[in-house]
Amino acid sequence: MNHLKKYASYLAFLRGKEHKDDYRTPFFAKSPRANKPLRVRILGDHSKLHCGCKAAIDSLEIAAKNRGWEVVKSYRPYDVLIVNGEGSMHNSRKTFLKKMLVLQKAVKVGIPAYLLNTVWQNNSNEFDETLKKLTGITVREVKSQRELKEKHHIDAKVVIDASYFAPIDKKDEIIQFSGTPVKTDFYFPDTETWSQDKDIFKDIQYFSIEDVSWSTYVRSLQTCSYLITGRHHAVYAACKARLPFVVSDSNTHKITGLIASAGAKIPVAAHPNELPEIISRIDELAPEYEKLFNWMASQRPENIIPEIKRVPNP
Repeated sequence: MNHLKKYASYLAFLRGKEHKDDYRTPFFAKSPRANKPLRVRILGDHSKLHCGCKAAIDSLEIAAKNRGWEVVKSYRPYDVLIVNGEGSMHNSRKTFLKKMLVLQKAVKVGIPAYLLNTVWQNNSNEFDETLKKLTGITVREVKSQRELKEKHHIDAKVVIDASYFAPIDKKDEIIQFSGTPVKTDFYFPDTETWSQDKDIFKDIQYFSIEDVSWSTYVRSLQTCSYLITGRHHAVYAACKARLPFVVSDSNTHKITGLIASAGAKIPVAAHPNELPEIISRIDELAPEYEKLFNWMASQRPENIIPEIKRVPNP
């Protein structure tokens, strides 16, 4: 039976999926290979959720390869650990704990370890010593940066979400919306759930960020008049497409933090019910959208992964 479980795990590895062993018993290499590329394992793959998460993990892999590193999957030894934090690093939730524990294991044995592309909000101080020993930390916006500094005394660099840097394939399908607005789903703080709001925007077409490619999503948004959303990665897709958006707040400060990072004055509704008032202001907000779009376009993909300052000796 154990052999069957191991084989099933190996098949999952071949498909590029994470396995619980990646976190429970990570395959740290004893030392780097002489005269060969560093092997890096990237954990925190949330690609199954939607195309924005897939774009983020793709960009992290491209950034690692551009450094000359070899990206490895499950059950392969590696020299460097990268944990993609994304939206999971808040309120000391289960996924936060899982990711911090594997980072803790890495620093204990001297493996260079990064926490990248992350939000940070309302977490305990349990892992402050681990945070101090990480090779690098990047957050996606200034509110997470500020919280790490004020509550944990950790300096983190702001690098916008890696999805923004994902290549756009011009061969991918374009869904034509002919200059009409589209909507996604929203976060409802009163019930702490995500859902469509069919009552407020019942006449506006729903455009899910699931089951399409990142390229299709971005290119299709370029055929719209504006986007109505509560999704962080949908905001990123709109910025990539340079499409005005009206947005309600998410389950963390990741959207308000992004806008604050650019110094733009784009309102964020506290609840989806408040969005119609912002829609009426889209034209007057045009300079603020341009400010955000230009700031994001000025960001550099080479900043996704900071330089390693120390590597174990072979």
